[in-house]
Amino acid sequence: EIERVKSRGRFTVTMENELDNLLIYYKLRGENILNILKKYRDIEIKDKRESKRILEEIRERI
Repeated sequence: EIERVKSRGRFTVTMENELDNLLIYYKLRGENILNILKKYRDIEIKDKRESKRILEEIRERI
């Protein structure tokens, strides 16, 4: 699931690392990371600006 979001998200390596860290933190809090990823699972992202916006949304949820 995580890899699917990353590949469809067109994230840079730095953005992927930040996403990994955010999801680890979310999981350590005892929450299900699939809940946060299901919103972005099937989104087709066209450019880096959208990727950055999605990463920002995830950051705000955590």
